[in-house]
Amino acid sequence: MKIMKYLRNQVYIYWLFIKNDIWATIIPGVIIALVAFSHYSFSLTGLILILLKAVLYFNLYAYTFVLTNQINSIEEDKVNKPYRPLVSGLVEKSSMAQRIILATFIFLVVGYYFGVFEWALLWVIISIFHNYIGHKHWFLKNTVCMTLGIFAIIGAGWGLVSEPSSSQLVWGFIVSLIFGITGVIQDFRDQEGDRIIGRRTLPLSFGDYKSRFISVGLCILSNLLFVVYIVIPSPKTVLNNSFSIVTLFLFCLICFRLIRFREKKADHNTYMILLFTFNWLLLSGISYI
Repeated sequence: MKIMKYLRNQVYIYWLFIKNDIWATIIPGVIIALVAFSHYSFSLTGLILILLKAVLYFNLYAYTFVLTNQINSIEEDKVNKPYRPLVSGLVEKSSMAQRIILATFIFLVVGYYFGVFEWALLWVIISIFHNYIGHKHWFLKNTVCMTLGIFAIIGAGWGLVSEPSSSQLVWGFIVSLIFGITGVIQDFRDQEGDRIIGRRTLPLSFGDYKSRFISVGLCILSNLLFVVYIVIPSPKTVLNNSFSIVTLFLFCLICFRLIRFREKKADHNTYMILLFTFNWLLLSGISYI
């Protein structure tokens, strides 16, 4: 009974660590694995195996990141996310080194066993750089680390099924860049906590008002990348056109909300729409690639 209670407690703690990052890590990873699977003829058994591998790998992908991220954002989380384990006292800061080392080791072993070790290693390097250096500045945090982190998701998700081709990697990098550029949108909702720990996010660097128009400009730039490098080269099928129209609509909605709604909750919802757009564009790989 004590063992079961301990395991339930650890599962609950694990959930509190990762629950804010599921739509940015685990779900995109599973989607891209399914997209990759759709390009090959495999059995139902193969599909189930790919799903299990993707769920395990991207849970570890998320967990290894949030551990080093949250140990460096305790003061911020006291304001923005007080339910997190380190802030609430469920986990002692002194025990985090063991969690980080064990989780990273398991993640790299699983990555090696699944044939995506290079992508797992890339993610570990990005996580360390982001959480100890790059998180302080909006360009490093979003444009550099987020772009490479998304690319690591796409490369690994595809690699769980088959070695990605050069054209698939190019598509993956364009998608990564689109959302790395627009990732600054997440920082409108966390300004108070970011100010406490001295982050130079876009809103804190240029002011909230000006940064919203800069973000709209970045959304327009991302749309140009989407149209020029994904839409135009792709066959003009009904499915492709549908993906394109919905994607462009979602970006227009994001731009409208950035200017029209400026409260913390509204900014969070705008960011969630961006995450949905990200996952939607990943799903479009079924048709575009």
